[in-house]
Amino acid sequence: MADRTTIEPLALLRALRRVIAFLPRITDADTLEKHPISKTVYTVLILLSEASDNQNRMNELARMHALSLSSMTRVVNRLEAQSLVLRERCSGDARA
Repeated sequence: MADRTTIEPLALLRALRRVIAFLPRITDADTLEKHPISKTVYTVLILLSEASDNQNRMNELARMHALSLSSMTRVVNRLEAQSLVLRERCSGDARA
């Protein structure tokens, strides 16, 4: 029989995970109905709107949204093609 002290925290964490996954669907439902875009695109635009100077590095965006860098690059490329974002080279990045 499992120890009651280990079951309760695990059950709480599972319940919290469900709430965290479901909450954005509720709070963003109106916006997503009016502007049908993917949740990923919506989240990237929100992350950028909340970032300092409305910009962020690609690897930071990927990390915050739990995407691979290549997946985030594809998302941002689509947004750039729609003129929703503007990509700029980071002045502190010495790569070619």
